Amino acid sequence: MSEHVGENAELYPLGLLEPGDVRALEAHVADCAECSARVARASAVAFSLTAPLPAVEPRLKSPSRSPARTTQLVAWLAAAALLVVAIGLARQNLALRSGAADRATIVATLVHSHFKHVEMAAPSGQKLAAKVLYARDGSWIFVIVDGAPGSLHLFGRATAAFRDLGALQTAAGTASLLVRTDRPLRQVELRAAGATLGTATLLY
Repeated sequence: MSEHVGENAELYPLGLLEPGDVRALEAHVADCAECSARVARASAVAFSLTAPLPAVEPRLKSPSRSPARTTQLVAWLAAAALLVVAIGLARQNLALRSGAADRATIVATLVHSHFKHVEMAAPSGQKLAAKVLYARDGSWIFVIVDGAPGSLHLFGRATAAFRDLGALQTAAGTASLLVRTDRPLRQVELRAAGATLGTATLLY
């Protein structure tokens, strides 16, 4: 590989590269200190995103991990990986209300912030692969949807009235939106063509 690894540095620690790309990247970083350092930083970011995962106390004292706990851990690790991918896929996905911000600044904000997360529930009872991550101080909110069904808009409210927070940007079937909020939101809704697809209540 004669050129630098580019965005593959962020995809490599997530296991999202094709085998040929993996071999090419590993051969390149063996001789390129710049790209080796970039891959190391990307790996650290991916690892750091698992730090806020909630501890799950087993109901029964047992040395073995229950299937439910394993499934939940895998789900949260997948959510963290999707977050990193969404950040790297499209810079415009991370447009804040105060204006577009540098991607590195956004990554640092998410990694070093203390944030909470909640799954969105579909009113119809159908399964919805959508999560909401939000700052504990209510200063920002990030929504990510896997298998996005068309054009989506995020609505939120701090008091009585909902307001449109913006359209989610879609890349490779994953839709996401990160917005800065002027006050903590209490509830958010995911809508498409006027219909509510999912809701979530945010607790601080």
